[in-house]
Amino acid sequence: MSLIGPWFYPQSLYKTTNEILLPPSLSHIFGTDIHGRDLFIRILFGARISFGVGFSGSLISLLIGVTYGSIAAYAGGKIDRMMMQLVDLLYSLPVLVFVIVLIAIFENPLRAFLFHSHLESLLPYSRIILLLVGLGFVEWLTMARVVRSRVLILKESLFVQAAKVLGQNSFKILLKHIFPNIAGLVIVYLTLTIPTVILEESFLSFLGLGVEPPSSSLGSLLSDGANAINPVKISWWLLFFPGLYLSLTLWSLNVFGEWLRDKLDPKTR
Repeated sequence: MSLIGPWFYPQSLYKTTNEILLPPSLSHIFGTDIHGRDLFIRILFGARISFGVGFSGSLISLLIGVTYGSIAAYAGGKIDRMMMQLVDLLYSLPVLVFVIVLIAIFENPLRAFLFHSHLESLLPYSRIILLLVGLGFVEWLTMARVVRSRVLILKESLFVQAAKVLGQNSFKILLKHIFPNIAGLVIVYLTLTIPTVILEESFLSFLGLGVEPPSSSLGSLLSDGANAINPVKISWWLLFFPGLYLSLTLWSLNVFGEWLRDKLDPKTR
């Protein structure tokens, strides 16, 4: 719905109107917000950003985690111990605090760099870029551990030993023999990492550290809904529908990951 839904609705429904805080109806199935914008359309557009951050951050963690874990396991010995001690050290850092500090320190320098590089179109997405960098460079830790444990087993297998006897170098062995055998495990873990990144992005956007207006994500929509609640009028739909959409999305991705794990795990066949 988030990928193809906005194409079926005119942009006028996304713009500010005089229909402020209307409850759900046939004309606005999710109601309208404090600026008269259709909440259903805003959720579809906001989910696009949340999904984009989730997929991009997960891909970054995939590339770093698979590479790091494979090298550590295949090298073994002191190199393996040193590399995994670094992982243990990074594990001690609180993820959200790290991302918040990253945004606070590098947001203004990044905006200045984009401006001087004539990339003004990316200025509204400066926080998104830092979110991708921060979440992607933290979420790879578990991926590295999972891949390392699998590669430690595979490197002692007969087909890897045969490849060494035939004179293949370590790069070819990793690329042709080990990576194909961990592809299923990596894909499954990737599907389970995406909802984690989406949830973390939503939380940061809820705190006001995510996307900048007029863009929105599921987290910023929840923040707008929370700010609109007051003792005089409770616009419940501003919180209920973004929260429902986010909950169903995370649940669906986790169920899909579990199903994919059962299909790709040879032990269940």
